[in-house]
Amino acid sequence: MIIRRLHITNLGVYMTTSKTFLSAFLPEMGNGMLASSLLQKMSRRRLHTIINKTSTNLRVPLEEELKTNIPNKGNGACIYRVPKNMIDVEPKAYTPNIISIGPYHHGSQYLRKMEELKWRFFHRLFDPSNLNGLKLEPVIDAMEELETETRRCYADAASQLGNQNFVLMMLIDGCFVVELLRELSKHNFSHGSPFVKR
Repeated sequence: MIIRRLHITNLGVYMTTSKTFLSAFLPEMGNGMLASSLLQKMSRRRLHTIINKTSTNLRVPLEEELKTNIPNKGNGACIYRVPKNMIDVEPKAYTPNIISIGPYHHGSQYLRKMEELKWRFFHRLFDPSNLNGLKLEPVIDAMEELETETRRCYADAASQLGNQNFVLMMLIDGCFVVELLRELSKHNFSHGSPFVKR
C-alpha cells in the first residue's frame, strides 16, 4: 500500500511536469482537448508501468518467503483471552453482562443468577423421571474424553480450572446451549419463550 501511494505521488509530480512541458513547448495546445487527451494517455502508461514494476518487485521476495519460512501452526488454540490493552479501551465490550459460556468468566459473582438457569436446563435435559430422556453417565464419559482436546482450543489451556471443574463446566454450559436452542425452536426462534426476553 505504501509503495503504491508513493508511486501515485510520483505520478502526480510526473503529471504536473508533463503539463508544464506541454504548456511551455506546445502553447497552441494550451488547455485544449488534445493536450488533455495526450496527458491522460501518458499518465495511464506511467501508472501501468509503475504497478507492473511494483508487483514484479514484490513477487520474488514473497514467493521466497512462502518457500522458506513456514510459520509454526502453534498448538491449535482458537480461543484467546482479550489482550489487556484492548480491554483498557472499552472494558464492557469484552465482559459478559448476562451469562458466561466457557472458562474465562466462569464463576464470576455478578453472573450467578444465570448459573441457576443453567442448572435448571441441566435438570430438564437429564430428568430421571423421563424414561426416554438422556442418560447422564455416557455424557460424563464423553466430556471426560474430550477434556484434553477441548483444553487445546484455549490459548492458556483453561488452566484456571482443574480437571473436574473443567468437565463440569463443559457439561453444564453445553446443556444450557442445547436446551436454549431447543426452547427457542419451540417458539420458532422468536421471543415467545419465558426464558428469552429483551
